[in-house]
Amino acid sequence: MDNLLAPKDYAESSIFASEMENLFPATWVFAGLRREVSGDGDWIATRVGDTSITIQNDQGRLRVLHNVCSHRFAVMRTQPHGSGPLKCPYHGWMYDCEGNVAAIPARPRFSNLDEDKIAGMRLRQFTVETCGDLIFVRLNPEGPSLREYCGEAWDTLEKFSQALGLELHVTTLRVSANWKLVVENSLESYHSGCVHPETLGSDRSYRFEIKTGYHFTRYEEAISAPVAAKWGRIKNTFASRPASLDDYVFYSLFPTFSIDTLRGATFALNVIRPLSLTETELHSRVFATRLNPPELEKSALVRAFNDYAISMAPLVVGQDKTICEAVQAGLSQARFSATLSEEEARIVAFQKAYRRYLP
Repeated sequence: MDNLLAPKDYAESSIFASEMENLFPATWVFAGLRREVSGDGDWIATRVGDTSITIQNDQGRLRVLHNVCSHRFAVMRTQPHGSGPLKCPYHGWMYDCEGNVAAIPARPRFSNLDEDKIAGMRLRQFTVETCGDLIFVRLNPEGPSLREYCGEAWDTLEKFSQALGLELHVTTLRVSANWKLVVENSLESYHSGCVHPETLGSDRSYRFEIKTGYHFTRYEEAISAPVAAKWGRIKNTFASRPASLDDYVFYSLFPTFSIDTLRGATFALNVIRPLSLTETELHSRVFATRLNPPELEKSALVRAFNDYAISMAPLVVGQDKTICEAVQAGLSQARFSATLSEEEARIVAFQKAYRRYLP
């Protein structure tokens, strides 16, 4: 198969600008988990493309606002999460949950700040929807619902999100590569033998199935005999897990979200955020599964399994960072587009979706 994108698509600033203008505002982008904003006043701060946003629990309702003050344009919430009113740290302007200016320190000193002008300084609001515990945001007011956008992946994404138990580990890396390279690396296992020989590569069966949809891809690989043998010794402990699967399963949702699991026992939730043309943030979170009764989650066997997942996560994403940066460095010397194997078919699906959003 031929790569649908040319080397210049990963290296030209005009293309990156078009992505920020046309692709990210029109797509559903993962923003966080409902559990992170479970209480009234709880909030999350993140980015959709190059737009800073904040999501707040307003008496049980999620609201999404532009996280940039209308006064002097400071980003207001600079931490990933918290609780309390929206207040600019620069001059103390405050906003309500609908984005209206709620308080202006020393307002009488503003000679031209009448009610109409204040009303015009209301923060932009954006669309928010959830799939199970997953929160997604779309900047454009018009477009398909999140359920329509997810298509056949909806039920599985909802089920996986509701199976997430204790958060075990978080890895955040800054990768010196275009965001599409980081996404495409996550969408193929062909590199595992070379890039992850002592981790993922050593435990592969190479028996896999790939399914692609309009905005999603699904990858399932049968676990290898050595892994199956290890699993046989602990499977009864995990019998009550909500997502009872036989294999390794990976779902991606265009453009930058994925969740994968080994037999529903642990989950990795991954978000890829473009920072600039050749700088990308890779954010990976590992979760244990929920078990019934909950006391099982503290058993020695479960703790040992979770510890293994924790030890693997930073090693794997660190190796991915290194290889993505090597590919970015080589792109400037490429004379033609890449050639892809059947195991890299999800890259083609990603690129087809990508081209639909670019003019």
